[in-house]
Amino acid sequence: MTEVLAKSSSRYVGDDYANRHPDWHVGDAPLKADDLVPATLAVARAVGKPVISAADVGGGVGGVMKEIRDRLNSAMPQTTFKPVIYEFASAAVAMGQSMFPDIEFRQKLLDGTDGPHDVIYLVDVLEHLEDPWSLLRSCHSVAPYLIVRQPLLDNFARFHHNDYKIQRDDWGHIAFFNARSFNDMLAACGWAPFSAKLIAPWELTGVDKEKFAWLRLKKMLIQYNRPIMSFFVDGFYNVGAYARRTDNQTNGQVNA
Repeated sequence: MTEVLAKSSSRYVGDDYANRHPDWHVGDAPLKADDLVPATLAVARAVGKPVISAADVGGGVGGVMKEIRDRLNSAMPQTTFKPVIYEFASAAVAMGQSMFPDIEFRQKLLDGTDGPHDVIYLVDVLEHLEDPWSLLRSCHSVAPYLIVRQPLLDNFARFHHNDYKIQRDDWGHIAFFNARSFNDMLAACGWAPFSAKLIAPWELTGVDKEKFAWLRLKKMLIQYNRPIMSFFVDGFYNVGAYARRTDNQTNGQVNA
């Protein structure tokens, strides 16, 4: 897994990514945390333990985990949220340890020997990996719950504009999913929807909804069939929690 990751992420671990994103997206952490709070609360209640061990894989400088911890402590003061950041970029780890010295960092990619954890977060991560399947299987062996925030980049707009090279060069996006292919991959790796939703771009936290005022017709069509419209409208996310599936479970459905 480490060899595959290094091959596909040379720009990320080198100076190129750090130069493009010197704050490692820490400014986006509060908005991403807000999107993940409902799933976090659902998982915390299901786990039912006084201390929740959470792993954030590809967690950067740890900003998202810090924000989620603050929100969980406020909503469930009887529960302690204990995050661990798995991050292979040394620059991000060094910055994170300086910014959040009370959060544990491990400079590596999570594998099946880590943990155990109660929940694993994959926040805008899988689209950067050549082999997301292996990581999902490692997560399955380490924790009973998985929380994702996944951009669905495989859509008509991407194909129509043919901007795959831009996605690869500017953003490091090399794996493309739509709503159905993403959930099929998770199911194949042993994950069933627990508290997951298909989110339109104007439903994300902090988005300027006026920017999408002209989409009234598309918003109406989404009420008719959200999964299909997520393919024709760019910017949808799959956000929420999945539970480790047992052999006798059937595949669940993501809430519209």
